[in-house]
Amino acid sequence: TRVGDIVGTPAYMAPEQANGDGPIGPSTDLYAVGAVLYELLSGAPPFTGPTAMAVVFKQIMEAVPPLVPRPGLALPEGLTAVVGRALAKAPRARFQTANDMRRALAELTGRSTQALSLARVVEDDATLVGVPAQSPAAVAPPTEDIAGRDAEMDWLWQHVHTVCAQG
Repeated sequence: TRVGDIVGTPAYMAPEQANGDGPIGPSTDLYAVGAVLYELLSGAPPFTGPTAMAVVFKQIMEAVPPLVPRPGLALPEGLTAVVGRALAKAPRARFQTANDMRRALAELTGRSTQALSLARVVEDDATLVGVPAQSPAAVAPPTEDIAGRDAEMDWLWQHVHTVCAQG
């Protein structure tokens, strides 16, 4: 890629990525994590539009709409604040590392980060992502191939819904 090029999926692009003016870093990736979490909890990405350019414009210019949970889903107290921080327009206002976001999520359960076990490890610059050990989401990754966005979202949604349902 070249400086000024825009590469990514518009619904999950951080403003600095959508602008093409970087710098791109871990907080850019955590914006995308926040967008996926927002979609899992609400049923739709934070920004939608009739064209990719309309979505990119919204990513850059509009405030993130309030997170309204899917019908029947009760969100743990503080979760919307974690999602909101992940989706902050300014990169410095976001979580700076995946471990920062993991700690914020751990605080919602009243557990320390030491109480987290790794259900699925994502290794990128030695950053690890985990879920609470006693959580229903702390299961092994699926045995079947879940390649493809719809299958991955369905699999993630099942676990997010179970965890939220249990508080």
